[in-house]
Amino acid sequence: MARTVRSVHEWAGERLSYYEVTPNGGISQQEWVILMHGGGPRDSKEPSLPLAEDLAALGYHVLGFDFTGSGGSSGAWPELTLDRRRDQAASIIGSRAPAQSPLILVGFSMSGQTAADLVEQFGDRMRRLALCAPGVHSRTLRDTPFGDDSLIELAFNKPELWSDSPALDVLAPFPGRTCQRSLNFDPGWVSEN
Repeated sequence: MARTVRSVHEWAGERLSYYEVTPNGGISQQEWVILMHGGGPRDSKEPSLPLAEDLAALGYHVLGFDFTGSGGSSGAWPELTLDRRRDQAASIIGSRAPAQSPLILVGFSMSGQTAADLVEQFGDRMRRLALCAPGVHSRTLRDTPFGDDSLIELAFNKPELWSDSPALDVLAPFPGRTCQRSLNFDPGWVSEN
């Protein structure tokens, strides 16, 4: 049976809600699994808790958290940006996961971009990426608040902007293992490297 601890992480005047799930018998894997939810205002860490418990049963230490304005975290979701998501994730991972522990990032939807941003930041600590229906976004949108009406127009209605995403630059040479699956969109496409 897994053990779940819930708490908050202070970041730039905000309180980011998180859980850590560990196996009762102790951690048998050195790698930390980081679960990151999508970018919608109603997204949260809670739907990934059963996955966290399953991973803990395999011996992994698992961290899941809510970004600004989502789930149990404070702050206003419309003020969130891609850069703030990256910085929040880096801060909470840096405060919870031991400095040299290997990382496995699991990013749902918009957290595909966040995971790619963190690959550069955590470098040699990165072991694997699991990108679930990943979103990648243009460099021009890095600091556009989610509440800005132009974000939806640019992020979702102009797919040609995706081609300049910094995520693509990071993921192409990533030496670790990746598993990508597009769910309910193109069920025949799976890529594992």
